[in-house]
Amino acid sequence: MSAAMKVTPLKDVKPFKSGWKVHVKVLHSWKQYNPVHGDTPEMVLSDEVGCKIHASCKRTYMESKGRLLPVGAWRHIQNFTLSPSTGMYRATDHPFKMSIKIKIN
Repeated sequence: MSAAMKVTPLKDVKPFKSGWKVHVKVLHSWKQYNPVHGDTPEMVLSDEVGCKIHASCKRTYMESKGRLLPVGAWRHIQNFTLSPSTGMYRATDHPFKMSIKIKIN
């Protein structure tokens, strides 16, 4: 992916494409316990216009990149996938949930 890739607003990201780049601020973070995977880092991200999305990251990624995503920090994220946000308890109204892979600037 190119460093000159255009930033996309969160309201426009869709799961059919993997080449998105978003500029987001970490609003809140917590760890969610999962019996299969253990503690999973979870967070709520917001873009410049206030659109929010629930995001998660594998624990192994967060151990190496966690310091790059402190609450209140603005970051560009490029390598992520989207899946439908389902369930009774949703962190945001966004129709998708972001799963961050590795690339954080």
